[in-house]
Amino acid sequence: MMKKSSQLHHLLTSDRPEFLLGTNDAIAAKMAETIGFQGIWASGWAIAAQLGLPDSQPLSWQLMFELLELMADATSIPILFDAARTDYDPSQMAWLVKKLEQRDIAGVCFKEAYLSTRDRTAPSGSSTAIAEFCQSLKVAKAAAHTPEFVVLVRVELGMTKTSVTEALKRARAYDKAGIDGIVIYSAHLSPELLLAFKKAWGDRSPVVIMPTRAHGLRPEVLQRYQFALVVWEHQLLHSATTTMQRTAEMLFRDRHLLNLDTAITSDAATGLPLEQSLSLTLDSQVTNANRVILLAAAQNSDWGELTVDCPKCMVGAPDRPLLGRIIQIYHHLGLTDITVVRGYGKAAIDIPQIRYIDNDAYDRTGELVSLYLGVHELPQDGRDWIISQGDVLFKDYILQQLLDVKKDIVVVVDATARPQSYQAKPDFVTASQPYSDDGCRQPIYLQQIGGDLPEADICGLWTGLVKVSAKGQKPFYKALRSLLQDETMQQFGRIPALLNHLIALKCPVHILYITDHWLEVATIADVLKATRF
Repeated sequence: MMKKSSQLHHLLTSDRPEFLLGTNDAIAAKMAETIGFQGIWASGWAIAAQLGLPDSQPLSWQLMFELLELMADATSIPILFDAARTDYDPSQMAWLVKKLEQRDIAGVCFKEAYLSTRDRTAPSGSSTAIAEFCQSLKVAKAAAHTPEFVVLVRVELGMTKTSVTEALKRARAYDKAGIDGIVIYSAHLSPELLLAFKKAWGDRSPVVIMPTRAHGLRPEVLQRYQFALVVWEHQLLHSATTTMQRTAEMLFRDRHLLNLDTAITSDAATGLPLEQSLSLTLDSQVTNANRVILLAAAQNSDWGELTVDCPKCMVGAPDRPLLGRIIQIYHHLGLTDITVVRGYGKAAIDIPQIRYIDNDAYDRTGELVSLYLGVHELPQDGRDWIISQGDVLFKDYILQQLLDVKKDIVVVVDATARPQSYQAKPDFVTASQPYSDDGCRQPIYLQQIGGDLPEADICGLWTGLVKVSAKGQKPFYKALRSLLQDETMQQFGRIPALLNHLIALKCPVHILYITDHWLEVATIADVLKATRF
């Protein structure tokens, strides 16, 4: 594998802008790599800030090195360290380079420590100070064990065009000192000064841009001006702080977890569902132990022109249809092995990185045929099946609870639903015992499911969600094939018929009760609800 310093040097000299994400700990660094970032910006200020230290109280080098080493060990992409917190003399800068190299850090960015900061609009420095700093840069660059170790200088552009001229003069001096590139930053809200610097600089050496406040700077502009790297410096830290504050306020106010954003209900330390958090840690060997089968073959003729050209599951915003929202929920939990059984309007169902199976007889077959097609070719490899509909949304925590139930066949039932709430005849259930909020862990079994059950016996509404363990797949599949011997079942059969058949065969079907927090998109009005779900 290419050394990390060589990786960073390659990014710095590539023919298109590469992006670095600012992170302040190992799990954030691993997350950045998992998402696809090619490099990491490790800010000394941000690392200290996460530990609650003010800017006036710098972190000890020993602790800083330990934290950087953890970040480097957690990732295979290069880390560029922002050493912009402390003033350095030549010996300190050389010492820092050696220590960073020893910990597999790919490069360092020094600040113009000698500059007068009394006037932030136009930073300036004497010729003598610039010359001394350049000498220190030469010493630092020479201290690197490998020539690919990257040494950069962060140049403050200030707030005026005059300050850009001064910055160019200083940057040219640093370039002559032999550094690998310039990092430019401006507190100005407009990118005008940043672009003016790059235009005047040309291709003398690589330029790294930190558009911290220039929100309107588009990727195509970065490409046109040929910036080498783009650094998102503190955005991740700011967003994490905001999310933690919102979560803490909600927990203090509500004293329960139901109203929390679904992406943060499972692991408070990272703001990620538990499986996704574990997958980022070094000592976990979490594998995707579940397959998801989504049934989305049927046409909804009740929606008129809305579903003339596309199936119901693709209704919604063009960039985020209903099925896309459902898939995103599974992805939040680390469930990426997803099969979609499509039929009507199948060409419109084209979400990437999904396995598709087509039920071309969707107009003359029922749900059970789609289910059979969805599971028929799946290998018996010990993975559980999660079966659901292409028009039903769930909060993440419901799926997490379902994954935690260690039973062979499990259905999710909403205990709050009652017949008077529905005009149609949905799939109500009777059970071995009704829902109780006392936290009882006694197994609860499905007794019957259908639309004509006595109201007094009803314990809830089936949500369309089923889990089948690896052990339960054989009897489940056998019962499915048995039902499909009947022509009527081929044409009209639905999963409730299969569940009742399993019960008749003395195959236990367990119930996981929930209390709301799911949505079946059954009407056009539900489409709007789905956008806010």
